[in-house]
Amino acid sequence: MSQYQTFWKRFFSGIIDSLFFLPITYADHYIDVSNKYAFTFWIFLNAISWLIYSIYLHGKFGQTFGKRILGLKVLDIDEVNFIGYKRAFLRELIWTAVYFASIVYLIMISWNTSIIDGQLEEKYDNFFAIIVCVWLLLELLTVMINSKRRALHDFIANTVVIKLNKNPLRTDA
Repeated sequence: MSQYQTFWKRFFSGIIDSLFFLPITYADHYIDVSNKYAFTFWIFLNAISWLIYSIYLHGKFGQTFGKRILGLKVLDIDEVNFIGYKRAFLRELIWTAVYFASIVYLIMISWNTSIIDGQLEEKYDNFFAIIVCVWLLLELLTVMINSKRRALHDFIANTVVIKLNKNPLRTDA
């Protein structure tokens, strides 16, 4: 059962993965948020880049760079087979929906109201933050109440995250 004790490694792998997006995060400071077209495109680009990163790496290798560094792998519930791109997409289905809903909301508020400078970003951030908090709470609750420590997205995709027995960075084994 210790192979399922992955909470902290999953948490830190997410932090490691986010480091790959620091250039995009840094570039955020140079986006003109008063330009609704540029801001909407930027949000869309952020969402797509994360989804491609996660879906491609999980689908092809069963792990992102963060999971690889920390010795985690996403497998089919049988704990033998890789998940492939379809189930990697299913794992990200809720985030895809969250990003899509947030972009639709952004378009609605920016095209249907007069937005004062800086207010567009604030309204978008507040909307996105509420959705993210609710989803993360549901994910945490799910992880805590099942023996294989599967999150909701693991149930959706019929996957499980396990600790690998060997250090994934060692090559002398």
